[in-house]
Amino acid sequence: MRHKSLILLLFIAQLAMAQHKAVHVKVISATAQDWISGAPGGRTGTTYTLKVELLTNQPIAFKSMWMGKQQVNFDVQTFFKDPNKKPAEGDSVLLVYVKLQKPAKDDTLKKALPFEYKGEALVEYMTDGQLRYFTVKKFVKLEIVKGQ
Repeated sequence: MRHKSLILLLFIAQLAMAQHKAVHVKVISATAQDWISGAPGGRTGTTYTLKVELLTNQPIAFKSMWMGKQQVNFDVQTFFKDPNKKPAEGDSVLLVYVKLQKPAKDDTLKKALPFEYKGEALVEYMTDGQLRYFTVKKFVKLEIVKGQ
């Protein structure tokens, strides 16, 4: 009986380590900030920003983002002086989605949600030739920015 318990314990430990090795990114912050343009008749909207730390030196390509069930357009921004530098382990990047209150055109895309998730957003990225995902449980609401 002891051997079976030991084998089961080792199997669980190995599985936990394998899952630990699969972690490639860490969400540092997730914020949402409403804004109002200062120009008469200007736009209003919300800027969603994810600050993500890379936990691997393998190249990572952020592919898709869903807010709820809608796939949305987003930008990947870096903090490097050299625009040709590729992010590496320990670096952080911003994933930014700007949702306009009354968009000039539909800013959502048509890629189906790959699976149901709990939270406010789902991000798809590719590394080591495989698609991977992480969720954003909640965006912290920042104070509104009003244009002058």
